[in-house]
Amino acid sequence: MQLNMAKRMQMTPVMTNASRIPATARRDRLIQMIGQRRYINVSDAAVELQVSEMTIRRDLDRLAESGLISRDHGGATARAPETAFDAEEPAFEVRGRRQADAKEKIARAAARFVQPGQTIGIDTGSTTHRFARELLDRPGLRLFCSNLRTAGLLAGGKSPVYALGGLIRPHEFSVCGPMASSQLSGLWLDAVFLGVSGITAQGIFDYTLEDAEIKRAFMERSRQVVVLCDSSKFDHRSLVQVGPYGQIHVLVTDAALPEHLAEPLDRAGVQVVVAGQEAPAFSEP
Repeated sequence: MQLNMAKRMQMTPVMTNASRIPATARRDRLIQMIGQRRYINVSDAAVELQVSEMTIRRDLDRLAESGLISRDHGGATARAPETAFDAEEPAFEVRGRRQADAKEKIARAAARFVQPGQTIGIDTGSTTHRFARELLDRPGLRLFCSNLRTAGLLAGGKSPVYALGGLIRPHEFSVCGPMASSQLSGLWLDAVFLGVSGITAQGIFDYTLEDAEIKRAFMERSRQVVVLCDSSKFDHRSLVQVGPYGQIHVLVTDAALPEHLAEPLDRAGVQVVVAGQEAPAFSEP
């Protein structure tokens, strides 16, 4: 009789405070664990939360059905963030009005990388156009532009301006094509400041093949590659991937990057500058 009672006691699960946690609170804790560790397995989660593996499996299945995590046989991972695809390039005037305050902050922060006497490349884009305004009163620079609108702006400044020659894209006034690329192949720049349509964990993007070709040519001929990107472009991709993060040196933005973007930038050794924080110093790549 005593032996049977002892066996029954061994088979009865011990109820703990953790096992009495409401299911919603337990699932919130699982989401937190996955966010911190990127992956959890069922057995470790069961031990940590002091519940059965079956309970953890049910919780993970429910969270996966809700789209909050990604499930596999042995555990779960953080769900990949949604990436927006921008199929069409908005007009320059429209882009210029979007995130205007953020772009102004980015432009001021980026301009602090420019040192006296340098040769600077300025890519096409609404943010780089705003950046160009910061250089109007800077003497002693040599400025190479791939956008006629930006070159015209800088022509009223204190430094000589060189506009690339080639095919002009209507309305955008960017210069592209083999002629423009060949001109860049004979130059060596201290730094280039690039605009992008968006960034993802894979790298930087642009709307058109033509402009992306010039961006790559600029990157190949520049000692320092500085990308200007406001936070509305995080997790946005478009037609062309210009390059991976290993090909750039600095990203200037207006807000802290989410972890899934910060990690690949950090691995690539990219310096991230958030406008309004500590002033950057121009450094050797």
